[in-house]
Amino acid sequence: MKILIVAPFFLSFVALSGCSIYSAINAPDPINYKAIQLGNDRIDVISILGQPKMSETKNLYATDYFEFIDGNHGGYKARVLPYLAGDIFTLGLAEIIFWPLEKLALEGSLNRAFVTYDLDNKVNEIKVNKKSDGEPLYFSEAPKTIRNLSKVNTSVAIALFNCNCDDIIKESVQDSIMDVFFKSNYGKPIKGNFGDVLVKGTVTMAEGVSNHSEGHSSGSSSMSISPSLYYYGSYGSGYSSSEGHKADSSASGSYLSVITIQAYRNGEMVASESIGQNLGTGELSSPQLMANQAANSILKILVGKNIIER
Repeated sequence: MKILIVAPFFLSFVALSGCSIYSAINAPDPINYKAIQLGNDRIDVISILGQPKMSETKNLYATDYFEFIDGNHGGYKARVLPYLAGDIFTLGLAEIIFWPLEKLALEGSLNRAFVTYDLDNKVNEIKVNKKSDGEPLYFSEAPKTIRNLSKVNTSVAIALFNCNCDDIIKESVQDSIMDVFFKSNYGKPIKGNFGDVLVKGTVTMAEGVSNHSEGHSSGSSSMSISPSLYYYGSYGSGYSSSEGHKADSSASGSYLSVITIQAYRNGEMVASESIGQNLGTGELSSPQLMANQAANSILKILVGKNIIER
């Protein structure tokens, strides 16, 4: 009879005791986010905060967005001992206090971190706050430099590139480069050959084959323009009816192989970059896309050398 009376109390003790102890032992470790300093490499940030939840690049500067649980810092494992003593002394009734305390107050907080990097992928700014209410926890940023208005107002002349091709390709390359500079807000892009900085270059065409799926008529021989391709030549296999059904096809002809872009200031070349593609099988990049890549590369160099500013 005594065993039957004691058994429920024993089972209750086993069930109740250990909840706070288990939570304390498995609580998240504290995150030393304040160890992240200006000038740290991006890989050092990730080693502390883990993989970013999201990343984006705006005006050439990368930003990582993190979410992490920062565990309790004050002897967070040592609190297991008073939990154990309290459970034994009160036959587990102390869990009524210990467990909610552990879950709500001592388990840690869910935080957000925003880290921005400079052109060399080194920390330029870091902000950490609580996700629940936005309470700021840590903030550091590089000193703002005084803007050099002469560099902000630097005119960047985008010339027509040299190319043994139709004018539409030259103009397409020029427009794409103009668009990159315009959206970046660096300098003042203009078309032509006269500016504080002159951007010019060469477009090289070569024979190649592109495989793609697209609705078209078989056997066209004039210059063909699609959303993703510019080339001279003729289609190979493939067919689509007048209803616009799509079919696999290949197109052989002259494609943009390499685009070389250069920047000059006062007649001296200050930056140069080349973007190329393999003219084997597979879908090839358009002049617009390659010009966009080349423009971003040359823009990054000009900004890195403080030749132009926003």
